[in-house]
Amino acid sequence: MIVAHRHDGADVNGSMPHSMYRALYEYSMDAVFLTAPDGRIFAANPAACAMFQMTEAQICKAGRSGIVDESHELFHAALAQRQRHGRVKSELVLMRGDGSRFFGEVSSAQFADDRGETRTVIIIRDITERKRVKKDLAQSEQRYRTIFENSPVGLFRSTLDGRYIE
Repeated sequence: MIVAHRHDGADVNGSMPHSMYRALYEYSMDAVFLTAPDGRIFAANPAACAMFQMTEAQICKAGRSGIVDESHELFHAALAQRQRHGRVKSELVLMRGDGSRFFGEVSSAQFADDRGETRTVIIIRDITERKRVKKDLAQSEQRYRTIFENSPVGLFRSTLDGRYIE
């Protein structure tokens, strides 16, 4: 089959060539999965293997129940939303190959493949560090607030020109 390409790399019908889709899958820094709505996993990209510390074969064998904490309330809400709307973006508790748990930001959308079967594409970003920084900042703010509010001496904040802030 001959496919004519425009100067921007798309074929004349506006779709990207297969090699570009393959590059997006192979070189994405986020985990990318091709799955079925029932939890079977058909493919996992290299970033998914690194994130979950498993080979692609291990991930496919484990299925959704081997990488997602299905007992967590976030999972049930996300699954229900995807069933209702065909797509969802949520935070989920995930499990690495060694059993350790981490938070991931998950985007999932259903589509029909070439045979008309429902499949899902799932993209996961590890947000462990983002959540740790957020928690550390909240604790630091609380410590500051506690010191400020319970100080035995008067404390206040002001602008450089001397206006009272708090």
